[in-house]
Amino acid sequence: MVERTVVVFGGQYQGKHEYIRDNYPDADKIITVDYKLLKDIQSLYLSENTPDELSDIFDFPVEQTGESILFFDSTQWPHDGLLENALLDPKFWDCLVNSLSNAEKYLILLFCIDEIACGTIPAERTARRLREVHGSWLQWVSAKSDEVIRIVAGLIQRLK
Repeated sequence: MVERTVVVFGGQYQGKHEYIRDNYPDADKIITVDYKLLKDIQSLYLSENTPDELSDIFDFPVEQTGESILFFDSTQWPHDGLLENALLDPKFWDCLVNSLSNAEKYLILLFCIDEIACGTIPAERTARRLREVHGSWLQWVSAKSDEVIRIVAGLIQRLK
């Protein structure tokens, strides 16, 4: 069951990871969704597995009580792979979040996201496409989130 969803975003090296470390210190409760795990989840999704099967891929500690944190650190995902594999497709994310909503564990979904280009239009076509897709995904995640926090120069802006 998803208790809440939190987005922390901002430019590179602005203090996002420091904020997360300070506010979510229970490292033993954090499951990081790296690029490989994200692709494995997407493979299950594309093979038309049921939503419950998508949440089964996470290795939640059985003995742990309380909530677990699923940490989606998109700052560590390769940009070219996100586009090539359509990993930012809202339909995929809707299915994943719905699946996690039915999980037996209490979950916090924590997203760490870079702001890309910050209004600058890249010269390369692929970079422009990434900026558009990534920006749309950031809007989708923010709309679904309970909290949206922007970090600029280490300063915290609570947007939602």
